[in-house]
Amino acid sequence: MKKLILVLSLAIVFTAAIVCIVAFSAQNDHEDSEGDSSLLPLSAKMEMEIKKDFFNKYTASVPEMTIDDVEIYDYYGTYSGCVVLNIGSKFLGRITLWAEEIDGLWVPGLATAWKGGNFYNLHEAYNLCLLTKDDISEISSHFIRQ
Repeated sequence: MKKLILVLSLAIVFTAAIVCIVAFSAQNDHEDSEGDSSLLPLSAKMEMEIKKDFFNKYTASVPEMTIDDVEIYDYYGTYSGCVVLNIGSKFLGRITLWAEEIDGLWVPGLATAWKGGNFYNLHEAYNLCLLTKDDISEISSHFIRQ
């Protein structure tokens, strides 16, 4: 009888341990996917909103241009509510990327931070505190990996 109780007790302990491990693993997987939300792709709606803002601000006065001529060349992620990307128009063509230094970190020189319908270069966004040092570090890491 004592052996049966011991075996049942061990089975319960092992089952509880397995349940805890599975639950903890599932929670970490969920947190990891949320923690890297900066690299989730842009939704079609968000992409169109950014293109419209770019078109209205920079190219609407060019009669030959339409919103279809605006292109997002690179997307570096969303940080502190700023969408960081390289955007331009088909008429200008894609300009070669270069790197710039911000607070000791290398970031894409042509990257633009878009927030609330406004566009900022990364230096402006950082100096206006729209992007944090951690954001710049993540952008730099993403840029270097490309």
